[in-house]
Amino acid sequence: ARQHMEGIVANHRARLTAVCDVDQARLQAVVDTYRVPAAYTDYRELISSADVDAVVVCTPDNLHREMTVAAL
Repeated sequence: ARQHMEGIVANHRARLTAVCDVDQARLQAVVDTYRVPAAYTDYRELISSADVDAVVVCTPDNLHREMTVAAL
């Protein structure tokens, strides 16, 4: 996930507006490192945000389908 975030931050045409992680300490570390304005511990809350235009799913493979379908 960090490589994806690094790529988004480095792209002048993109903004990293939100992140999600079930691990609160890891989530806070990402928020602090990348100065992300929104953080969630439930991906469903993140994808329902009006500020999200695209989603990058960086979870174990067995979770991809559920999260991707929900994001669509």
